[in-house]
Amino acid sequence: GEVMDVAMTLPERGNERWRVLPSCSAVSLSFLFVLRFSFRPPACLAPIFLSHSIYPMRLSLLTLMFSLFSGSGSAEASTVKVGDAVPAVTVNDHDGKSTDVAKEGAKGLLLVYFYPKADTPGCTKQGCSLRDGWGELQKRGVNVFGVSSDSEKGQKAFREKYNLPFRLLADSEKKVIAAFGVGSTFGFASRTAFLFEDGKCIWVDPKSSTGDQAEVVLKFLDSRGR
Repeated sequence: GEVMDVAMTLPERGNERWRVLPSCSAVSLSFLFVLRFSFRPPACLAPIFLSHSIYPMRLSLLTLMFSLFSGSGSAEASTVKVGDAVPAVTVNDHDGKSTDVAKEGAKGLLLVYFYPKADTPGCTKQGCSLRDGWGELQKRGVNVFGVSSDSEKGQKAFREKYNLPFRLLADSEKKVIAAFGVGSTFGFASRTAFLFEDGKCIWVDPKSSTGDQAEVVLKFLDSRGR
């Protein structure tokens, strides 16, 4: 899984804010390691628990728990590929305005980029790159939607803090993440970008850029003479 370069904020408790910093994959592996080697059955039950019929069941349970914590067990659609249509999904933007993504992308160029968490270092660099390149993107006719699982309030605060000129979609129910088939860990979208032209995908950036996201998109458009 992707090693997130952001601190993923968890709910506040009183005046304390708890954060998870390491790679989600590392957390999953550590959790599995602890379960595998720290749990021991009572001595009287050990012969039964470690028998050939019970032991495989134990390993299967650990494997299932690992898949759930690592995010590999999520039921997502196939990732959007070049040539695919804009997924038909509707979600509110930062102002609470209902946004039909397929309708918005039916004409012209639409960049839909996913980021893990609003107002965190990598996601801020990515958004500010698109902000700084906004003038040139507009000249090329590119509209932009930023998507994360943040709330409308969180997206609005992020947009206003950094003067982002494009709309941010509040995918708190993860409908857009699922419709685009974007990977996620602990509910945080993987950094991915899609460019559509007249309703069809023409470019996918599976890992997406941060500080030079606008530059990467513009270089692709240059290669197509746009």
